[in-house]
Amino acid sequence: MSNNTVIQSNHQIPKATKSVEHQALSNCVETLGLAKIQRHIFICAGQTIANCCSKRASLESWEY
Repeated sequence: MSNNTVIQSNHQIPKATKSVEHQALSNCVETLGLAKIQRHIFICAGQTIANCCSKRASLESWEY
């Protein structure tokens, strides 16, 4: 085989049964409607020294 050879497999790996923890997390995501979220905003919190944005911008974000 050369270095440019591509090996493909049509073998599909069966899906494993969801663990109790995974199912609980899935239920929380569904209950909170997290799958429907289209946008999010990151906000600097409790900064005494501005590390990610100005204090003014941070406060404007929190007010929004």
